[in-house]
Amino acid sequence: MPQISLSGPDRRNWQVAFALFCAVAAVLIGLRSDPPYPLVQRTGVAGYTLVALLTAGCAWALDRPRSAVSARKTLILLHLVFIPPQFFFLLAHKVPFAGMLLSTVIVARMKPRFPQLKRRARKVWLTLHVGISVGWLGLSLAMTTLAIAAATADDHVIRHGAYELMHVFDLAIVIPSALAAILSGLVVSLGTPWGLIRHWWVLLKFVIAVSLPVIATVESTWIEQLENRTQDPAAEPGGLGLTLVICMILFVVLLWTAVTLSIFKTGGRTRWGRAGQARRSAQAHPTENSAIETETVPGRPLR
Repeated sequence: MPQISLSGPDRRNWQVAFALFCAVAAVLIGLRSDPPYPLVQRTGVAGYTLVALLTAGCAWALDRPRSAVSARKTLILLHLVFIPPQFFFLLAHKVPFAGMLLSTVIVARMKPRFPQLKRRARKVWLTLHVGISVGWLGLSLAMTTLAIAAATADDHVIRHGAYELMHVFDLAIVIPSALAAILSGLVVSLGTPWGLIRHWWVLLKFVIAVSLPVIATVESTWIEQLENRTQDPAAEPGGLGLTLVICMILFVVLLWTAVTLSIFKTGGRTRWGRAGQARRSAQAHPTENSAIETETVPGRPLR
């Protein structure tokens, strides 16, 4: 389980702030009168309400010696697990952007240390991550093909049908795949020596994985608009259809970039990785420097 070094009122205040944010987010999402996806709206309200209660309870428990350790572990896991679903809640409201940022800042301030995965568990999680990520790439290629077909087709049935399929793929497969890929990637990185911010290739992959669902929320709106527009046989996708094609190509390029980073592992260590390596080296050889300082040569100390 993770260990957290954030201390005193500071840690409690951040948790209280997040609990208040979740309560406000639940209200804002619930008050939207014309939700494009009512099920997502209801899920968002329920999710933020539940997390607000859990966070508030754990914040209260942080000041109790008997429950402080358990509360800290619960909070760090809660914030990490709750980041991916907030991408899904973006379909109902834009306020989850702030929630994802706040959760990320809180986790960073907590400075958690995660235990290493056992060999079998590591293989299972790595298999899940690779399989889901490959599926995400395949779905993106299929969505790009549909976007091109819809933008260039002269037949109304093909044009409208392609956007209908993109809409179904987006909600039923692409979004769940993206969330599962991010979650499994976090487990694999935090539970292995690679870490999340120790190596540039891992950090860049995480940035790509986080940015793609944000782009997808905008792309989902475009797909829905084009689906509604092309219900009219005389309507053309126009500039929005071309923009969607460019967006989908960018999606595929970014996913292939992530694949390339996974294979070649370029960039070396980040400054955080180098600092951690230096600390571990110093802890492994605590007397080395003192031995050098006390070493002497005939007639005088070695300086």
